[in-house]
Amino acid sequence: IIPAPTTGFLQICKVAGAGVAVGTNFTFSVAGTKVTVPAGHAPGGSCSPALVVPVGATLITETLPTGTALTSVTTLPNGLLVSSNLAAGTATVTVNALGQTIVTFLNTIIPAPPTGFLQICKIAGSGVNPGKNFTFNVAGTPTPVIVSAGSCSQALQLPAGQAVVTEAAQTGVT
Repeated sequence: IIPAPTTGFLQICKVAGAGVAVGTNFTFSVAGTKVTVPAGHAPGGSCSPALVVPVGATLITETLPTGTALTSVTTLPNGLLVSSNLAAGTATVTVNALGQTIVTFLNTIIPAPPTGFLQICKIAGSGVNPGKNFTFNVAGTPTPVIVSAGSCSQALQLPAGQAVVTEAAQTGVT
């Protein structure tokens, strides 16, 4: 009796999606083994050498660079993709005995969110001396904004949308 083979072959391919430069290296982990694959042109991309892996479900984890999103995972032959978590950069594929599973990862660059500018102006009201400093907290900024009465702050670049601005209370000032 000849024992059934216990290994198969896995090849990881990387396609450069929108905004990803061809040749950009991406790192994957397969059963503790690090594999680096440069992004290639669609449709096939660039591929790693064939890896010998145990038969069955194999987890592949991609290290997602900042500003990059995994947008799809496919296999050849079709139907060998067990599951994928695009946000986490993982895919589980089936590797058959003495078979070859080719898994292709497609990444794109995440566009920067739109921004706008906010400027805070302080009017010197009745009884307030021009030049008196007032402190404002602006959600999304790490440090308070100081504005002198009768002037405006420099423009702050913030994500587009609503921004909460809170003036710090001062004794005797309403």
